[in-house]
Amino acid sequence: MARHKKRAADLGARLRFEDEAGQGLSHHAVVLLTCALVTLTAVLVAGAVSYLARRDHASYPTAITRATVAFTTTLTLTLAAGLVTALANLTRR
Repeated sequence: MARHKKRAADLGARLRFEDEAGQGLSHHAVVLLTCALVTLTAVLVAGAVSYLARRDHASYPTAITRATVAFTTTLTLTLAAGLVTALANLTRR
């Protein structure tokens, strides 16, 4: 860990989201932003999988099925990673 990061951690510094006026974002806004980013990532992954399936000369139903599986898998893995991170943070305290 870098020296300045270790010093900040020793002083009890925490990551804080603020707007231009210095007002901190609420917990709900951060959760909503994270959900939107995860959903966008899953949609992009599904679109890419569907595109690649069509380039492979798959039928439309097959491409949609592959995209659905990719979308669901992306959301499931992200949810699992979030739960593991939350549990790790809870057990550390």
